[in-house]
Amino acid sequence: RLPMHALAHRVDDPGVELRDGNAERRDTLCDAAVDAYARVLARDPIDSFAHFEMGMAYLYYNYPLQTYADKAKAYFRAALRLNPSDEFLNLNILYFYVVWRDGLSDEERDWLGERLSAIRASDPAFMPKLRDRWKKSFGTELDPAVLGPAQEEPRPATGSGRGRASASARATASGRGRAAMSGRAATSGGAAAPQTCSPKG
Repeated sequence: RLPMHALAHRVDDPGVELRDGNAERRDTLCDAAVDAYARVLARDPIDSFAHFEMGMAYLYYNYPLQTYADKAKAYFRAALRLNPSDEFLNLNILYFYVVWRDGLSDEERDWLGERLSAIRASDPAFMPKLRDRWKKSFGTELDPAVLGPAQEEPRPATGSGRGRASASARATASGRGRAAMSGRAATSGGAAAPQTCSPKG
């Protein structure tokens, strides 16, 4: 995974101990990781990846009971508030929320639905990646209903609007400079699309 801040403080990844089955050492490393990320966030409270890693440390405590899942969720959501366009954060955090869906509160389900709707609209390639992550973990297809209704494809203009569309195109051509400036202004005011990047872990 991505224990970059923890490694800087000579803290090992508790996930290694989780996989090796050493619960006592895992929780000791979780303590050290929480202390390390707390120092990072004290210096830089807007470090989204430190928030994410703090959430992961809380998830590892007392696994698989996930005693501190609520703390983990708070740090995960803080990470996405600070860095809402990062693919790595969205893919990992939304995956956890989909896994937890049956146990989420109404407010948490609403938040998940809003995040999924926003990222579906801005990055059509994201949902297949999330479904693939689920399939690799559970060996089954993710129920499409969990991800909400698919976004409708835009419909091309037809028949009765053809004359108006042609006139509009001529008007746009004659005022190309103003139209271009208006287009840039509209784009700059819209929602930022998630960055396309390779998952970091």
